[in-house]
Amino acid sequence: KSPCEQLPATPTMSDAVRRPIVYGSEATPFAKPAENEHTHEWTLYVRSPHGQDLSKFIRKVVFKLHESFPDPVRTVEKPPYELKESGWGEFEVQIRLFFVDPQEKPVLLFTCLLVDVLMLFVAAAV
Repeated sequence: KSPCEQLPATPTMSDAVRRPIVYGSEATPFAKPAENEHTHEWTLYVRSPHGQDLSKFIRKVVFKLHESFPDPVRTVEKPPYELKESGWGEFEVQIRLFFVDPQEKPVLLFTCLLVDVLMLFVAAAV
């Protein structure tokens, strides 16, 4: 048999390309609450743990925030895949990854934005 005949007709799990990603949030407390009562600036992100360019694989990232935010569904179409905002509470966030390869289905991830927990740590340190 030729080498081409030995290859599987469709990709298998062993043929998959895997790239590690890191996703989550970071929050920084304001020195004093803002007029809108926001206590923290925060960032939601999807990153490479090694600083690699994810745009070779990820076409866009859609963040779904709490419905109390104006335009709670936010799309980021180029790196850095980050969303910066401010707020005062915690909530669950949906992160949907869309890939460059149209054969790949989007992946849905969940994370929690936890600014109140950070506020407790700051209060304990004072």
